[in-house]
Amino acid sequence: MKSYIKTALFALVIFAILWYLSDTTSALDFVKNPKLVFALVALVLAIIFNGKIVRNLDKIKSNKLSNEEVNSNSESNWFVEMYKKLAGGKSIEEEHEIILDHNYDGIRELDNDLPPWWKYSFYISIVFAVVYIIRFAVLKDYTQIDELNTEYKQAEIAIAEYKKTATDLIDFNSVELLTETADLNKGKTIFESNCVACHKADGGGGIGPNLTDNHWILGGGIKNVFHTITEGGRDGKGMIAWKTSLKPGEIARVASYVISLQGTTPATPKEAQGDIVWPEGSATATSENTDNAEAVEQSPSDEEDTTTSDEESTAKLLTSKADLSAGKKIFGDFCVACHKADAGGLVGPNLTDKNWVLGGGIKNITHTIANGGRKGKGMIAWKGSLKPEQINQVASYIISLQGTNPVGGKAPEGEVWKE
Repeated sequence: MKSYIKTALFALVIFAILWYLSDTTSALDFVKNPKLVFALVALVLAIIFNGKIVRNLDKIKSNKLSNEEVNSNSESNWFVEMYKKLAGGKSIEEEHEIILDHNYDGIRELDNDLPPWWKYSFYISIVFAVVYIIRFAVLKDYTQIDELNTEYKQAEIAIAEYKKTATDLIDFNSVELLTETADLNKGKTIFESNCVACHKADGGGGIGPNLTDNHWILGGGIKNVFHTITEGGRDGKGMIAWKTSLKPGEIARVASYVISLQGTTPATPKEAQGDIVWPEGSATATSENTDNAEAVEQSPSDEEDTTTSDEESTAKLLTSKADLSAGKKIFGDFCVACHKADAGGLVGPNLTDKNWVLGGGIKNITHTIANGGRKGKGMIAWKGSLKPEQINQVASYIISLQGTNPVGGKAPEGEVWKE
């Protein structure tokens, strides 16, 4: 009986090793894997049969055991009886009952039945097949596609639960405003360690803009603020990209803290910069948006109807390689933060499709670049930073991007433009 105890202990050791290597936290998860379970069972059976074969070889060497030795070895008797029941064979003394008349140079053939374990396994498989056919072919139970979809849903739930704790997996598209005190306190600590040099401790602004008013240069709201901190501000304006120094979870906390400063009163606030962006859901924001919508319905741009800028009056589509190369460089210096390098759109819209928010064509695009976009949408006026010929070049370069295929292009916005 000692050998079976050794076998059981050895099997437990193997089980522990396989469990460890399978990288699961629960033994139940381990045994749910049919391949591992089959391998473990096969290994244990191999160990048992190997031990039995070794003992039988030893018996053959010693020719045969005495009856007293056989009777005294209860372990051997138990195994022999069990083996006989599973194999269904006859003992040497009983082989004359199943011997056939065939004789090949003294070799006789025995008419053994199939082992009982094999026959019963075969019968069970037949029963299983009948039940399976009735359940899935006749009664039309769930299909493999249904099972796959269920597993997908379970995986999505598991991923969502994981993302709740894995804060560093968030990005510009998935970030959400954090309001818990613990998150805001951590954001405040990060702000005081990295941002006060440019924005002051109270957010009133120094080298950088005032963060307590409703004006934003690159757009307000958690997504825009998160993107600005991650990718940096306008080229040459001093705001660096913090994505190499801060993790996404830390950027989300400091962005939420920055937004929490809205409406506070700093000691010496810097004058407002950028466009007004009211907090989402506020009565002022709703009124502002409604007024803007009505204004747009009545007149897309009152100023556009009465005046023509220098940039627009001199605008013409440029097609030379030199102009387009110059426009591409200007685009890379000023526009990629909002529109991406391939113009697929990020904070700003996709510039490669045929849809335009404020109208397509060289004149409309030139005017938009020079005078800025819709109020509160983040698109600033570039006529103070770029010369008319530079605006003409970058507008022509943007038009040359029509029909290209950016990676992860943003959904179309506005209306299809036709010349």
